Amino acid sequence: IFTNGFFVVAGPSPDGLGQASAPSLHQSFAWSPFAEVRSFEGDPLNGYLEGMDMPSTHGDRFCKFALNLFAQSAGFVFATCGSDASGERNSWVASLAHALQSFTKALFPRFTLSAQPLPAVLSTARRLLAGYLLRDEGRGMVSVPYCELHAHEGEIATLVFYERESCQRLLGRVYVTAATLISHLPDKTNCFQVDGAYYCARTQPEKELWYRALNNIQVKLLNCAPMPTRSQLKHWRRSVAECAAKVEESRASSSPPRVSDIKAIRSRNG
Repeated sequence: IFTNGFFVVAGPSPDGLGQASAPSLHQSFAWSPFAEVRSFEGDPLNGYLEGMDMPSTHGDRFCKFALNLFAQSAGFVFATCGSDASGERNSWVASLAHALQSFTKALFPRFTLSAQPLPAVLSTARRLLAGYLLRDEGRGMVSVPYCELHAHEGEIATLVFYERESCQRLLGRVYVTAATLISHLPDKTNCFQVDGAYYCARTQPEKELWYRALNNIQVKLLNCAPMPTRSQLKHWRRSVAECAAKVEESRASSSPPRVSDIKAIRSRNG
């Protein structure tokens, strides 16, 4: 495991699993922020490993875990084996998750969440929440736009993308309606989905704040709420700002992952 990805070494295979082409052959894979690491208590391989004629030194217990690259509709399933299969699996899962979290945070510039519009930039006048998010652009590409959620006007709210937090250069926008699909992705990720596109926040609390803000706006659209007055906007911003302050406090109080803490793990059978 490395800070920017991992590689898998092909070694001798037990009977029935096929032969590796060369003991030193390996494949490298880059991290993606749009990924999930999790353990399986069931059998995602549908009995495939348990049905093999495994050497007796491996024991009869397999503990599975997976790296799910949901934005790419791909993933990996791994299994540890032996008397301490569960402990080894837990070590792998913790190290993979740690490395992935560190990689994701490194993609963000320094910034503070904002609920207040910029006085000199009229396009931010309806801002409710703003901050950097990672956006999946397909084919493994990731952009880092400064995103701004606007209060609704009529039957539409807007998620606006700028190049930087100065909001001088507009990159694009997504319209949010009562029918827009807003998905809460796995709890252990920082990701959510809006209108088919994947977004990743800096931390899980930031993800929850964005998701709640988007959902609150959509509820108002579903109920055909009138366009908010200046007084209502001020009240909404105060509420969002209080939540954002708590998110910032939790981020500041937590210890960020350190590159030196990410250790490669070698299986006892490797």
